Amino acid sequence: MMRCLVRLLLALQSSCSVLAGVCLVTAGGLYGAERFGDWDGSELDVCAAISIGLGGVLFLLGLLGLLTSCSRSYSWSYCFSIILLVIVILQCLAGVLVIFFRNEIEKVVDKSLRQSMRSYHLPDP
Repeated sequence: MMRCLVRLLLALQSSCSVLAGVCLVTAGGLYGAERFGDWDGSELDVCAAISIGLGGVLFLLGLLGLLTSCSRSYSWSYCFSIILLVIVILQCLAGVLVIFFRNEIEKVVDKSLRQSMRSYHLPDP
């Protein structure tokens, strides 16, 4: 009974990862479809490329989780748990880096928002 519940929870969590990955890839791809033709290396272009890359990783991780939840093999479970452990460690390191480079991140976010504001036109009064 407990094993079935754990598999169901793993399948739900993996489905959420697949959905988040698809959303990130779609959002980055929609921006990239109109802007990547003339790549100029702006902050928004880099953020879109990072979004596509992270979405792809989340999508693959979710698919591996779904495969693990459907499989009875312990080797898939061990593989998935090791990959999740590595990702948790990388997230902790990313959190520490965000704390150390907070000012630089704020500057990049400010530049990105200013670049995105250029594409909006004010209505004529």
